[in-house]
Amino acid sequence: MKMSDKALKTSIYGELSELFFETRQIIKQKQPGTGASDPNAWMRLQTMQFIDRGDSVTMHDVAAYLRIKAPSATSLIAHLVTRGMIAREVGQDRRVVRLSLTPLGKKTLKEYGSSSEKMMRHAFSKLEEAEVGSLCSILKKLIRGHAGPTSA
Repeated sequence: MKMSDKALKTSIYGELSELFFETRQIIKQKQPGTGASDPNAWMRLQTMQFIDRGDSVTMHDVAAYLRIKAPSATSLIAHLVTRGMIAREVGQDRRVVRLSLTPLGKKTLKEYGSSSEKMMRHAFSKLEEAEVGSLCSILKKLIRGHAGPTSA
């Protein structure tokens, strides 16, 4: 029995899935401070960016942003604290721990930021600037569409 041409083709959503995976691989492999030897480096750097952009960021905020469970966020933050990148600040309500970047964390993030932007420019250099802008707009729309009170 011969399969139809339609059945042989990947659906548009299957193709989208493959494209996202391949794009992610390109970015992960080229991202400064990341690589096969440390698969969690990119997540730690994104965590540091999130903390730097935030105001009174908590462990819960980090877990929600990364869409991970609290124990995973605790492990991630503990690693960054041990490396001197993040400080934990306990307020009057000892159950709430606020996170902030240390001076070393800020310096590391600044260095990472400039090399990361260069890498992203290179990774997306096959696109015109307007196309990159369109891609950003599409991704923002997708993220906003899934950023409701039940997401995390």
